Amino acid sequence: MLSNYTYSKYAINKGYNDDVKLFSPYYFELISNPRELETGYWEFEHCKVKLNSSYFNFSGGSIPPQPINYWNNVDANEKPFKQLDNKYYFVIWRGDENFDWRIIKFKNDTDVGSSQKTIDNLKDQYYLILGSYFGVRAVNLYIHQPGFTGFTHLWVKNDNYFKFVYCWNDDKEPNTPFISPKTGQIIDWNLK
Repeated sequence: MLSNYTYSKYAINKGYNDDVKLFSPYYFELISNPRELETGYWEFEHCKVKLNSSYFNFSGGSIPPQPINYWNNVDANEKPFKQLDNKYYFVIWRGDENFDWRIIKFKNDTDVGSSQKTIDNLKDQYYLILGSYFGVRAVNLYIHQPGFTGFTHLWVKNDNYFKFVYCWNDDKEPNTPFISPKTGQIIDWNLK
């Protein structure tokens, strides 16, 4: 396969697109132009090609694009909910150490100030809350269990109740990744 300009019944996918670039580290890019002898019949006098790659940079070749990672692992010390940023956040959490892990997506688009915003409800026993707790003006994630004290756990680090918090750094709404309920690890990022 020479390039995306070469169509043949012997080429991968008949040459209609460059599937070969996806699994081959190198490919040839056609430099010379053919002459059309008859309608639909082309001839090369001197066929010139250039070695190219989507993964490696050759002198004079194309530079592969830098991969874009829209997922940002957020630490509690960064205080990500201090300001509204209209970004999507993903929280992997559980209300009790005997429960399975779960993942929830929410958009940080509501000014909670001194109020609260319920993000998730686990069996009507545990609530994942974004807001101030016990009159402290810092906005954070915490787990609330109705009862005598009500407060069970504050997100200060990744631990037995909060596994990870991720921020999606793009304007489009992402799909929710799939996690292992037993370990809380992401098993499929479910990219669009």
